[in-house]
Amino acid sequence: MSSVDSNDVVPMVHAMSLPKRHRRAVRGLVLASSGRVLLMQMRLPWLGPVWLCPGGGLQEGEPKRAALRRELLEETGLTLGPKGIGPALWRRQLLIEHDGAEHHMDETYLLVQTDEFEPAPTELTERERDWFMGFKWWWPAEIIRSEERFAPPELGRQLMLRGVKGFGPVELLPARVYRAT
Repeated sequence: MSSVDSNDVVPMVHAMSLPKRHRRAVRGLVLASSGRVLLMQMRLPWLGPVWLCPGGGLQEGEPKRAALRRELLEETGLTLGPKGIGPALWRRQLLIEHDGAEHHMDETYLLVQTDEFEPAPTELTERERDWFMGFKWWWPAEIIRSEERFAPPELGRQLMLRGVKGFGPVELLPARVYRAT
């Protein structure tokens, strides 16, 4: 893994050997034609409040695009057809130590272009309901100026550098390590 910024690590008393769990996930970079991006705020036990792109884990054998359509409907109420999801933009890997295990996450971010809408979750899990704090449409410059935490931390910078139409091949974002207390 690449080096980790000290602001991205929450200290923990580390057990010698934790069980390892692997999770593939997909997230939607939901961009409106205005240039604003839809983010949801979650209070994650290993990180605290963080703004992130909607999405979640892939079920066994589920393709990424099908998983993202399902997750966007469950988390935001957005219904997308088969062509409503654009190209893969980013991939990032995370190691999260939480609930007595090492969670190795592999996330792919896909572009979703839509008009702005009022998000309304339709089917959050109990854990998601406990962690969910709200939605907001953000301007990229607003993300950069904000004191709040975003995942991925590079989100505002990536949007400002590339603009809505400037995305190229999939880029691997820096790896992160998060440890719960």
